[in-house]
Amino acid sequence: MQNENPSVERLYQYLSKKSREAYQDPLLIANVVLSKQLTSGRILETYIENKTSPKVTFLFVAKMVSLYAIKNTLKLILTIVAGFLHKFSGQKFCVKEEGELIVLDTFFLADEIVKNKKFEDSFFPGLSQYLTKIKKVYA
Repeated sequence: MQNENPSVERLYQYLSKKSREAYQDPLLIANVVLSKQLTSGRILETYIENKTSPKVTFLFVAKMVSLYAIKNTLKLILTIVAGFLHKFSGQKFCVKEEGELIVLDTFFLADEIVKNKKFEDSFFPGLSQYLTKIKKVYA
């Protein structure tokens, strides 16, 4: 692809080269910056328009790190509270320890369980009935 704007052409050539190499590096496979797709940021537009990036001040960094720490501390506290509430709620899941145990790791939608008032696996329909029929313990 030939472009009249030399900076756009240089950028296109660089991204083309990197996209040919990216499949060899797992960190670059889904890197939005190195793709030619539209991005949510203004990185490519800023480069093409030869604009300088806004300065990142110490105050800005301190503010962002503080917000990050506060948000994650609150999430940690809420997780700990939820853990204590669950522990004291008395809810338990007892696994029969006789013989072989089959653990099913599957995707489910809570709305469907509430609507149908029971769990019905949409990916493996009839699996729980089959395991019950052949007398296998599963969780």
